[in-house]
Amino acid sequence: APTTMGYFEARDILGAVDFLRTGPMPYPTLGRPKAIGAWGVSTGADALLLAAAQEPALRAIVSDSAFADVMPILQRDIPQQAHLSRSFTPGIIEAEQIMYGMDYSALKPVSVVARIAPRPIFFIHGAADTYVPLSDMATLAQAAQKPTNAKVTTWSVACAQDGQAYHTAGQDYVTRVVAF
Repeated sequence: APTTMGYFEARDILGAVDFLRTGPMPYPTLGRPKAIGAWGVSTGADALLLAAAQEPALRAIVSDSAFADVMPILQRDIPQQAHLSRSFTPGIIEAEQIMYGMDYSALKPVSVVARIAPRPIFFIHGAADTYVPLSDMATLAQAAQKPTNAKVTTWSVACAQDGQAYHTAGQDYVTRVVAF
């Protein structure tokens, strides 16, 4: 299936949470989870932020390389990938929205991330990311900190590209995520 940049993928996360809370227990001796944390990378991070804004059962969020708003990425990438003039971009976006039944204007984690508070969020982003600008992490963190009870942590990983912070930082990445 085509990727929807996190739009429909957020439903997969909500389904996973529902399964953990009400589905058959794969390890009955462990019982139901007492808390559910989630970690998403790149498109998975976008989907996670959208899902967490709707689902309070997600108690802690690690978002690695999320975008703040998909439209600047689409406006940059569609002309390159389609080998067409930028003037075709709005029509291509409209056609994709009709074909896949989605709304790219709703793909703005920055507009919903404040709803996650007071649950903690750890934003990670590669400082060398050329796909999603590092400034998107700052934009998301700023929006997430609007509620007075927000708990937001950020980490910019030197030399890391999109979704490559773990591969770049290795054990330091694991240590920070576990400590969070």
